[in-house]
Amino acid sequence: AAAAQLLRRFLSYLPSNIGELAPSLEVRDPPSRREERLRSIVPADRQLPFSMREILRLVLDAGSFFELKQGMALSIIVGLARLAGQVIGVVANDCRVRGGAMTA
Repeated sequence: AAAAQLLRRFLSYLPSNIGELAPSLEVRDPPSRREERLRSIVPADRQLPFSMREILRLVLDAGSFFELKQGMALSIIVGLARLAGQVIGVVANDCRVRGGAMTA
């Protein structure tokens, strides 16, 4: 049941065929949403780590991030999400793992 639910969620980001665009959803976040935490989440000292997943949670449509390959290539965050209801791909470095260095 859990695998079928994950598969349905994954497919919700994809068009049903090559002739269509990825499906957009009605935006539930208020257009005036402002996340004040974004002002302070990245420290002034560039050598200090911060949570890229938290930034994604604050910027993307609420609850829309679907992480792919979680547990693999730990310094990279890859997934699908929605921004203003539109499907986007996400690739980000996690600076808390190996300083954000990409690995093979």
